[in-house]
Amino acid sequence: PAFETALEAIFSLTGYAADLAARKRVEGGDDVVAQMVRADHADTMSEDEILGNIVLLASGAAESTRTALSHAMHQLMRDPEQMAWLREHSGDIPDTAIQEMVRVATPFLHFVRTVTKDIELHGQPISAGERVCILLAAGNFDPSAFDEPDRFDLTRTPNRHLSFGRGPHSCLGKHIAVLEMKILLEELLQRTADIRPAGPISYVRDVFSRGVYELPVTITPA
Repeated sequence: PAFETALEAIFSLTGYAADLAARKRVEGGDDVVAQMVRADHADTMSEDEILGNIVLLASGAAESTRTALSHAMHQLMRDPEQMAWLREHSGDIPDTAIQEMVRVATPFLHFVRTVTKDIELHGQPISAGERVCILLAAGNFDPSAFDEPDRFDLTRTPNRHLSFGRGPHSCLGKHIAVLEMKILLEELLQRTADIRPAGPISYVRDVFSRGVYELPVTITPA
């Protein structure tokens, strides 16, 4: 409803992260936060870095994966041939299928970066200090990078989509996100005979996240 509401949620998550880090300093463990705390003792991560990483993992991992899954199901229901192909491979869904779903979904729409040195990109001069907005969805449907970019193809390869970022800005949790999507879709398709839309899709009101607010479906058990 308001930006202040979002800030309140972020501050609450930061508070939770601080409490969790404090508990892990006492309890230890082999989980991610416990390892961050040990890195803190080794002077490799500051308190702010620990809190920032916990918030990033909690928000980014949840938001992006559920968004990609929702858009994937929406696309599959509109493309019976691809849905049938995926059902045939539900015993072991290949990586190409998940990567194509993530390309089409583009869970986060843009990032802004500050240019560190003068450069020319595709004939456009950009000066140090200027800000550049990376439109990830546009890149994922760029006809110069993808053959028939509007076609949903679960066998597409190569698939150099930008949804997970690139280089030093590559998504920290992309491997577990792919595994989560693979397992969920395998279990879902093996337990159902049919999945059909039961109403229109509606989207989260957000210029940054391409989230799905609601996607009603009717499921026929296997």
